[in-house]
Amino acid sequence: MSKILVIATAFIVCFGLFSYVSYEYNALPEPVVIDSRGQPTLGKSDAPVHLISFQDFKCAGCKYFADEVYPKIKKKYIDTGKVKFTLIPIAFLSDSKRVAHAALSVYRIRPESFFPFVERLYDVYSWDFPKWSSTENLVFYAKHTGKIDPYRFQSTLNHWSSSSILNGNLKLAKGVLKDKLSTPALFVDGVEMPPFSFSSISKQSDRRLWENDLEY
Repeated sequence: MSKILVIATAFIVCFGLFSYVSYEYNALPEPVVIDSRGQPTLGKSDAPVHLISFQDFKCAGCKYFADEVYPKIKKKYIDTGKVKFTLIPIAFLSDSKRVAHAALSVYRIRPESFFPFVERLYDVYSWDFPKWSSTENLVFYAKHTGKIDPYRFQSTLNHWSSSSILNGNLKLAKGVLKDKLSTPALFVDGVEMPPFSFSSISKQSDRRLWENDLEY
């Protein structure tokens, strides 16, 4: 299974390089309006630039983005107040609804624990260890990473439904991405960017900061 992960990672890197080249030598796509109200968001609420990402927590590409690209975005832009980052969970891969439901349950109980919980999910993501997303382990992550009472979390998992949220998020993603639904999908102020190229994301973020007459 580790060989599969290596192959998948190599494919992601190649795809990222192709996306970077396409971005560098083609005009930027037209910005789209994405309604992100009520979605988990990290950073200053009045940050001048808004990054929005659609993610499926069972997606290998999303793990790569979380491991290799997101930390750079967070350090350079989110932590410095230049950018706010919104993550819109969607679930279209096998068994991903259960994991997305767990993340949204964390957000419902303790919103500030959502991003630490998601970071933990990607840290333990492994094709060699399918139980990383078992209900037992999700409860463990919520308790030790999200600082959430396990009994309350288990009760929320069992008795609260996130179906309407996930269905709405998937409908939103399909409306924005049209016939190329895939994750991760990343937008800088509504302009779709190659999600595996920090260089491209950084350039567009800096461009938007410059357009807002702000230092970058």
